[in-house]
Amino acid sequence: MNYSKNAIKWSLTVFIPLVLNLFLLYYKVDASIRSFLTITLIGILMFLFEQVPMLVTSLLLMTTYVVFNIAPMSIVFSGWLQESIWITFGCLVMVIVLKNTTLVERVTYRLIILSGGTYLGILFALVGLGIITNLLVPGVMVGVMIAALAFSLCQILEFGKSKASAGIMIGALCVGFYDVETFILSPGNYTLLIDSAKQLFDIPINYWIFFKDNWVFMPIIILEVLILNKMFAPKEFGNVKAKFETKLANLGKVSHQEKKMVIILLSLLIYLFSQPLHQLPMWYGFVIAPMIMFLPLINLGKPQNTNDINYNIIIFMVACLGIGNTAVYLGIGDILSQWAVANLLSANPALIIGMIFLMAVGINFIMTPFAAMSTLGSSLAEITLSLNISFYPISYAFFFGCQTIIFPYESALYAILYAFGNIRLSDFIKFMLIRAVLWLAYVVIVGTSYWSFLGYL
Repeated sequence: MNYSKNAIKWSLTVFIPLVLNLFLLYYKVDASIRSFLTITLIGILMFLFEQVPMLVTSLLLMTTYVVFNIAPMSIVFSGWLQESIWITFGCLVMVIVLKNTTLVERVTYRLIILSGGTYLGILFALVGLGIITNLLVPGVMVGVMIAALAFSLCQILEFGKSKASAGIMIGALCVGFYDVETFILSPGNYTLLIDSAKQLFDIPINYWIFFKDNWVFMPIIILEVLILNKMFAPKEFGNVKAKFETKLANLGKVSHQEKKMVIILLSLLIYLFSQPLHQLPMWYGFVIAPMIMFLPLINLGKPQNTNDINYNIIIFMVACLGIGNTAVYLGIGDILSQWAVANLLSANPALIIGMIFLMAVGINFIMTPFAAMSTLGSSLAEITLSLNISFYPISYAFFFGCQTIIFPYESALYAILYAFGNIRLSDFIKFMLIRAVLWLAYVVIVGTSYWSFLGYL
């Protein structure tokens, strides 16, 4: 059975790009662009089917561009020079070191106690945890930790595979982690769009600019929590405050090492929020902070921690940025923007924002959000230049669309969440569809109005 599945996947990996190549050949598309699109589609399908390790596919994709003279090495591998790569690397290191402590558990248990110990209170506590972690240690691996923590909570509460588990798991990762990123800047996430667009122009971004532009999306998180509570809260739940008070007490006092971790993380937070004053790049902080953790006298990081870093995701991000940079080099961004302006967009700001949002949602079905943001930022920049509008609202709408997932397979973190096995697929899809409609309406009505007020549209 596995052999036949693998054969089908490899057949599709070869057949679909071949059909695309013949289609482009029929319409006399330039040979370089035709080769680029065909090779890129092969890479995307290899990422999707996971027949080959992600690291191998990433390196193979970039090397093929160079070998076939589609773009020079300086363009294809230029992702290593982007800030988002080093920000993400720093976050990965800090999360690994953070696992040596019980800080995340302490914060979670404390928030649940403060929230009153009800099901609705736990959901709001998970949002609070998302805000804290996105401020202190943003990044993909924190999302993995939060998903694992949510699963642990479900086990403690003996929910099993149920609607109650679905509410906790989705509330932790989707609302608490991802949706908080709509008003708190995620340096290794939204900045992928900024880095991709830097081929055309520089776009200043920091925590203050991002919050100023998107604080109006905070109420939607409250709505989502209330919807989750309505859909998934068990009828007889009671109050679990005492149970988590006991678990917090069992952790003992905050250790000296944990206090040092808190000081470093708070120092990093101060550095990031004061960026408009000192004007130093954000990536300095994300590289220096984890380095300090390994220094003598600090000793928060252990030598073996460096072996636990997920280097695959770094190479994958570089490959995704390489796709976007190569597309810009070939002029594909300009072609796409001209087509989008002529066929998709209108003079109505609400329609423009809505179409960009839906375009991102659709792209999620064939590309990961990371890949979409890394490769299409330059095309969005071309669109904004053609329409003579600011890059900010277009990129925000696209970013929020990329965060709008319908099926777990569309994102690695959601796939991990679903793989824990305590969520029914029907429950996941049902909430995500409701969330997608809610976000589309909110972005088009509230987002467009506010961004127009700021003078972006």
